[in-house]
Amino acid sequence: MKVAKEDFIPSQEDYEHEKIGIISAGPEGFDVVWMVRHQVMTRLANRFWTIWLEPARSWRHLRGHVSWPRTVKEPGWRRFLRYFPGFLPVVYRPRFVGRLFDALRLRQAARALRRRGCEQVVLYLWRPEFSHYPALVDADRVVYHIDDEYTFSSQEVDIPLEERQLIESADHVVIHSPALMEKKGAINSATTWVPNGVNFAEFSSPASEPGDLKDIPRPRAGYVGVVKRQMDFEILHFLAKQRPDVSFVLVGPRGALGSDEKTLDDLVNMSNVFELGNKKPNELGAYMQHMDVLMMCYKNDDYTKYIYPLKLHEYLATGRPVIATPIRSVQGFSDVVMLAKNPQEWLRSLDKGLAPESNAAAMRHKRQSTAQEHDWDVLVKKIERIVTDLD
Repeated sequence: MKVAKEDFIPSQEDYEHEKIGIISAGPEGFDVVWMVRHQVMTRLANRFWTIWLEPARSWRHLRGHVSWPRTVKEPGWRRFLRYFPGFLPVVYRPRFVGRLFDALRLRQAARALRRRGCEQVVLYLWRPEFSHYPALVDADRVVYHIDDEYTFSSQEVDIPLEERQLIESADHVVIHSPALMEKKGAINSATTWVPNGVNFAEFSSPASEPGDLKDIPRPRAGYVGVVKRQMDFEILHFLAKQRPDVSFVLVGPRGALGSDEKTLDDLVNMSNVFELGNKKPNELGAYMQHMDVLMMCYKNDDYTKYIYPLKLHEYLATGRPVIATPIRSVQGFSDVVMLAKNPQEWLRSLDKGLAPESNAAAMRHKRQSTAQEHDWDVLVKKIERIVTDLD
């Protein structure tokens, strides 16, 4: 959500918030598919000066991209900045040089905040690989936000030592999924559960049918998000074969697929399967709204039990019927999401979702009410309180 600066009347609380600045360290740049950190940081930037650290390039890839490090104001948010590291690359060996460059980038970002009147700096970390950052910059508070199982292993593994130490040493830990809370929430007593959310107004407000969707026959069963190896493509192939009258639509970029790349290629070669590719974040709601059923067809393994799909509440905000694999984070929403464990259950749920009663006004309202309870503006208020707790 963007707040126009000229329309904002500051309160005493806002003047106090101006004294706090946030440095956000994550693995990717701002101009990618939006993730949890985009949703959280852009909202915090309506209250605090917030710097998004753009990833540094490897020194091998600096040719043609050499520039001075700089901090740039991102239009659309009141206090959102992007720090570009310029000629300060990522260096792995020797290690002390890499640490030196990390420190220079962090200290430049901290100075940029202090030049804007920030008296206190919060270091907000999104991955365990940044666990050494607190030792490199004078931060008043360290927050570690766990929004994934960072081993990405489909088989259960212990918490790596690096991450355990970061959880123990952080001033506050934020965890997004119930299973991760069970696994990691007891390590640090200052841990808060903040589930994933939705920009409810954006996904619930009626939008025009996208042009590349208009010619795809209805009924449509859609998946909107990164197409990646955690998806169960065999389920999709089964459904597409059993229901040739239904159009199965994939909207989103291809992510890491590994051996599933060929499986996906075979799937999209079917006459009733359509792959539309990547879309801008503000276009996704329109695609979801113009599906008849929305799907979260994940494998059920020791990785997916820890995820909390962003699309869960985005789907529900449209009011459309939703079918999902019963991974841990969606089990508590069985009153508004159809859960399917195997191909036959998926097929029955698909038929049920396409039936008129699933799109009745009462059912749509129930789904949307659940989504509205998870509006990002409400959820980020919890994080705002964590950031301001600088005793």
